[in-house]
Amino acid sequence: VVRIETTEGENVAVAVHGGFVAMDSDQVRVLAEVAELSSDIDVDRAKKALARAAGEESPEALAAAHRAETRLKAAATVTAAGMHS
Repeated sequence: VVRIETTEGENVAVAVHGGFVAMDSDQVRVLAEVAELSSDIDVDRAKKALARAAGEESPEALAAAHRAETRLKAAATVTAAGMHS
């Protein structure tokens, strides 16, 4: 989960899956394979995806579970911190 503070001072949570981070003295760049704004995350769908992957040991199931967990964390970050998306 990446938290972004916009130039307007708004905080946004983003579920990021795969990619790279580059940090400079005053900039952070994220190049992600997939990035989802917390406002776009369907919590019920993420919970169902996590339940489907539960107990499976295949690499695909583990990756699906990780993506679902990240989505749920991003959605919870917004709720817990009162952040806007």
